Amino acid sequence: MSTSSSSKSGWTTLIWSVVGLLAALWSGGAWLLGGLLSWVVDTASVTPAADWAAVFKTWEPPPWLVQLSAWMGWGDVAQWQGLAQALMEGLATTWPWLGEALSWLKPVVVILWVIGLLVLLVLGGLVHAWVRWMIRQSQPRPASSQVPA
Repeated sequence: MSTSSSSKSGWTTLIWSVVGLLAALWSGGAWLLGGLLSWVVDTASVTPAADWAAVFKTWEPPPWLVQLSAWMGWGDVAQWQGLAQALMEGLATTWPWLGEALSWLKPVVVILWVIGLLVLLVLGGLVHAWVRWMIRQSQPRPASSQVPA
């Protein structure tokens, strides 16, 4: 294997590894946001707006949020109860239209996830092509065997 070939292979591996890592982070964020939206919509569908203050006094966060909080070292999720209660009391006036808005936000998250992945793939392809072009430009060219006329 020549030096330029191994150089191309190394750069290609690096570029697509970074793209893969960014795609995994992007997908994980979209999954978390989608899960949170689903939980809020499910909770909102069974609880009228007037009862939200009572709900957040006995709030039980979704199990995945508790596990994520423990894993990320964010502290106890129950500590956020006061903040969540204050936010929900403020949202009580906007609840009728908020429930409808949340129901269509999950498809928006999926659409934005797809667009983000496509942008990552296109950028990865462009960087890949640019690096290959730069490597080809840096290689010495053999002298032409033809004599100009």
